[in-house]
Amino acid sequence: MKTFGYGEDALNLWALTNQMEVFLDCLEDPSSQADAVLFFRPSFGRQGSNPVQPGGTADSSQFGEFDAIVGTPVGVYLIEAKWSRSTEIEGDAICLRSEQIRRHQLFRTYLTAWHVHKPTNWLEFHTVQGGFLQLEEIRYPIAPPGSQLSRNLETVLGGLGECSASVIDVVLYLRVTEGRSVKVVRNVGFKLVTIDCPSVAGFIELTAASSDVQP
Repeated sequence: MKTFGYGEDALNLWALTNQMEVFLDCLEDPSSQADAVLFFRPSFGRQGSNPVQPGGTADSSQFGEFDAIVGTPVGVYLIEAKWSRSTEIEGDAICLRSEQIRRHQLFRTYLTAWHVHKPTNWLEFHTVQGGFLQLEEIRYPIAPPGSQLSRNLETVLGGLGECSASVIDVVLYLRVTEGRSVKVVRNVGFKLVTIDCPSVAGFIELTAASSDVQP
């Protein structure tokens, strides 16, 4: 049975399962593909906290969903995926929203703390951190033990345990056939990776790698 997906999520899944070597070649040695781990659409809560003044405490431990996370012995890549019809493309540039940037900052802080403490379970991590993460001048509550968010975070952080502690923020641009070119990411610190997808209308076959243009 052939399976087709449509739009940004489908193109992202196709790119990272069929073009991982291309993705890594833009960022590191593609030979590390054999040791790579991929988390697709890992969820860390649907909503983020409300804006907080410096010196304050955030009101939620949720911080949204990445489009993907890839871990290798060389680095951990936190990915925001955009396709040719994304509203966040302005001319030849992509500009991420503030909540997307904060998601990257928070997960980076989680991962750094996880590498430092090397906990055996979430309760241990929550306790040693005092229940909070400090990001710049704001305290963010850590997901409480026993919550779905804590289980998600523990699974992903634990799954990245053998990967490098180096974290790289990535915008993955999924360019469909005849799609416009993107040259830069306006947000400081984000690397741009472009993968051409064999699709015109936005549909992509997910059942097997294909070099043919799809409907």
